[in-house]
Amino acid sequence: MLHLWIINKQSSTSLFFRSWTNITLDPDLISGLLSALNNFSEIELKEEGIVAIDMGNLKWAYSHHPEMHLLLIASGDKDSDPLILKSRLDVIYKMFVSTFDLTSSDFENPIIKITKFKSFAETVDMLQEQWKQAELIISGGMAAMFDILECFNAFSTISCISSG
Repeated sequence: MLHLWIINKQSSTSLFFRSWTNITLDPDLISGLLSALNNFSEIELKEEGIVAIDMGNLKWAYSHHPEMHLLLIASGDKDSDPLILKSRLDVIYKMFVSTFDLTSSDFENPIIKITKFKSFAETVDMLQEQWKQAELIISGGMAAMFDILECFNAFSTISCISSG
């Protein structure tokens, strides 16, 4: 994941933004654009909203939470799997709501004090680091697992020969 937005769907306001790149983005401008694209999909195209987009050499995944009036959006590099991005957004959503003990009525007022959400950066940074570590284990781990299996097979063969 390269960027993360948590957006108040009713106002298209960015409640929380986090970037793990050097690219300078205006989170409010981008959240307005991403929300507008989603609203277009929902209203004009009679769809449930956007699931994923390929745009600007990035993959963009959406996670809809109408019960809380929230829209979470993540961008990843062009090789990112949008389903993985979406599942991560769902985890982030649950943690965001529980961390701040939010209810749908918290977002009914058009004026929301977003500074209270800044502390959520620690949580998403921790999640991001855990997901990176898991990816390293999965990508490098398969080779290591095969090495272990090969050693186990070799050991089993030697044990079988010496006992037989």
